[in-house]
Amino acid sequence: MGSLLGGWLSGQFVKRGVAPASSRLWVMLGCACIMPLSPFIAQAAGLNVALALTVCTVLASLAWLLLKFGGVHRLNQAASTL
Repeated sequence: MGSLLGGWLSGQFVKRGVAPASSRLWVMLGCACIMPLSPFIAQAAGLNVALALTVCTVLASLAWLLLKFGGVHRLNQAASTL
């Protein structure tokens, strides 16, 4: 789900005229800003809060990984066609 959300959000930026590489970096920055919430999972007041924090951090990490390695794969493809 995080992979789909990250790709979709990056695609929305591209539709608005942002360069593809730049849109991936902006989404990765947003995902990286969510990751510092992860230490608070163990200190959450209740189960619902703990699950919400867990879902947010897992989705952010999946989106970050997809955008990082998806961009590298595309760069390698572009370089091999030159």
